[in-house]
Amino acid sequence: MREARQRSYLAYCGPRRGEACGHLARQKPPKSKAGNRDLTLDADTTAVLTAYHARRNTQRLKAGPAWPGTGLFFVRPD
Repeated sequence: MREARQRSYLAYCGPRRGEACGHLARQKPPKSKAGNRDLTLDADTTAVLTAYHARRNTQRLKAGPAWPGTGLFFVRPD
C-alpha cells in the first residue's frame, strides 16, 4: 500500500524526476545513444499516468492558446 501512495504522489503532485529523488532537474540531451534508457512500468503506475494524461489533455483543451507548450509530461499553469 505504501508503494501505491508513493506512486500516486509522483503521478498526481507532479514533481520532476530529479525533485522526487532530491536532485535539481536539468534538461540536456544524452551524451551518447547509450544515455537513452527504456523504463518498464508496472500496471498500477501505467494506469495512474494514463489517467493523468487524459485529465491533462482536458485541461489543455480548456486552456487553448494559454496552455504552456513545454513538451513535458507534467505541466502546471505556473
